[in-house]
Amino acid sequence: EKQVAFGQLYNAEDASGKTWPAQMSRTGHTFDGWKSGDTWFNNTAANVSVTGNTNLTAQWTAKTFKLVFDMNGVSASLPANQAEKEVSYGKSSTYAPIPTKTDTHDAWVFNGWAVSASATSGATAGSTIQAQDINMWYGEVLENGTKTLYATWKKTLNKEQPERGFGK
Repeated sequence: EKQVAFGQLYNAEDASGKTWPAQMSRTGHTFDGWKSGDTWFNNTAANVSVTGNTNLTAQWTAKTFKLVFDMNGVSASLPANQAEKEVSYGKSSTYAPIPTKTDTHDAWVFNGWAVSASATSGATAGSTIQAQDINMWYGEVLENGTKTLYATWKKTLNKEQPERGFGK
């Protein structure tokens, strides 16, 4: 928040020192400008005058990236609108639902979503992806990147074979 004074002219290149604050930065967000009530102010405007002491609040938009849900070697699928999803920095989301197997004769059953193709278990389908996990993944892929989550599978017929991810 920045307070600007009544009667002062604010100019991006004003030699008097009454300038807009520098471009702001916030991890995982884009700076959109300044706002007071319903009035937007932009730090790139040539001249802006206020009619009274005014508090300006920085406005931000969360950056996004894509999660892709990979079947990890099993003949299975998700509805087209759930095979990938856009997530926003700082906001929770949900994991994809249980995949529909196209080969119902094999002995593998879904065992969760994981960040590694070789994981043996993962998060429950449809459960919440915590914001801190989304923030961590954002750091890995950055804006407009893609993070792949892999289906894990458990063999149901052969009890001697351990649970595992398929890998690629």
